[in-house]
Amino acid sequence: MLAGVPAEPTVCAGRRLRATLAQALSARARPGAVSPHTIVINGYANAYSGYVSTYEEYLVQEYEGAATQFGPHTLAAYQTMFRRLAAMSPPDDPTADEPGPAPDRFDPARLICQRIAGRRSPIVPAPATLEHLRAFSPDLDPTIFAPQALS
Repeated sequence: MLAGVPAEPTVCAGRRLRATLAQALSARARPGAVSPHTIVINGYANAYSGYVSTYEEYLVQEYEGAATQFGPHTLAAYQTMFRRLAAMSPPDDPTADEPGPAPDRFDPARLICQRIAGRRSPIVPAPATLEHLRAFSPDLDPTIFAPQALS
């Protein structure tokens, strides 16, 4: 099982989170079933919210404890949420271990062709116009900009 965490757990916090998941998955397993497979805690998943330290590490306030942004109970919050997530997946689901759909293939040549054709990617902002800039600064002097830079 791969557990994605949008943070960087310390070694001890990661071990506690893995133990919580193992216990939650074992509790929902069928009678006589083998205990859960290997559990991997994957940090930096989809975001980064800083360090996750144990309560004790937070109290010491060394580097990781001091950099735990959401307080001494951050790990407990993650443990609670992962326990809930583990309980949500049905134990008898035969497709649980099957891989999901393949992601779209990234094609840099296609992206370049789209950019050349004038279609903008959603992550690239449109260039600012004089009207956009005037919304922030009504007394903006338009003569300081080159005519081709703003339309």
